[in-house]
Amino acid sequence: MNFSSLCGSTLALMLATAPLTAYAQNANQTSDAAPRGARMHDIVDKLSPQGRLIFEHEWLTGEQQSAPQRHAEYATAEQNVLAAINAEPFDAGALQRAYANQRNVAYSHQKRKQDHLVSILKRVSSADRRIIADKLRELAAQRAKAYQN
Repeated sequence: MNFSSLCGSTLALMLATAPLTAYAQNANQTSDAAPRGARMHDIVDKLSPQGRLIFEHEWLTGEQQSAPQRHAEYATAEQNVLAAINAEPFDAGALQRAYANQRNVAYSHQKRKQDHLVSILKRVSSADRRIIADKLRELAAQRAKAYQN
C-alpha cells in the first residue's frame, strides 16, 4: 500500500467514525461545536420556574443517568467497525454489518431522546415550548453556519 492510498484509507476511517467519536468527546462541552444535548442547560435557564423544574428533573437527570450506557454502546459500535476494518482476511459484509449496527445505535439513542423530549413537552406550558423551539431553532442556525465554514 502506498502513501496516497494509506492517507485515503485513514481519511475514510476518520469520516466514518467521526460522528461517534465527536459525540463521545464533546458530550459534556458547551462550545459551539458541541452537540445539541450538551447545550440543553442554555434552554433550561430561559424557562419558567415550573418548566425549569420539570425539565431539570426529567431531562437533565435522565440524560446524566443514561450517559455512561450510551457512551459504552457508542464505543462498542465504533470498536466493532474498527475490528471489521482490521480483520484479515477482510470481510466487506462484516464491515457493512458493523456500520449498520453503528447506525442503529445512533438511531436508537436519537429516538429515545426525542421520545423523552416529547413526554416532557407535554408537561410544560405553551410559553416554555415556544422558548424551547426558539432555542432549538437558534442552535440549528449555529450548526448550519458552522457547516458552511
